Amino acid sequence: MDFFINSKKIGCFISVKPSSSYHAITSTGNGNVLGITPLAQSNLRINGGYFIFRDKIFDYIRDGEDLVDEPFQRLIKQKQLVAYEFDGFWAGMDTFKDKQRLDELYANGKAPWQVWLDYPSPKVIQ
Repeated sequence: MDFFINSKKIGCFISVKPSSSYHAITSTGNGNVLGITPLAQSNLRINGGYFIFRDKIFDYIRDGEDLVDEPFQRLIKQKQLVAYEFDGFWAGMDTFKDKQRLDELYANGKAPWQVWLDYPSPKVIQ
């Protein structure tokens, strides 16, 4: 929140490194491969899907538009969109494989999203 407030921009989203087993390929126009890099180890960042906006965002959204495809492009042109680079735990759940991975973390007691477990229970005062 502080990052967004201090930016004085209209919109902000979280930018994360992709957690994927895919690899980014760089190649020449004729197909010669120049490099293969695991996405998780590349400099690539993706939209993590969490957004913060000022009320002025409604001036940029028109009926039937997708937020990223049209309004974000207007914000970008006016330098009114920032991305907060988050390097902590983040995972999408778009596929069955993603769900299995998250279920396994939970079942093994290693669910990093359960941050409340790191804090002592509040004491009840009577």
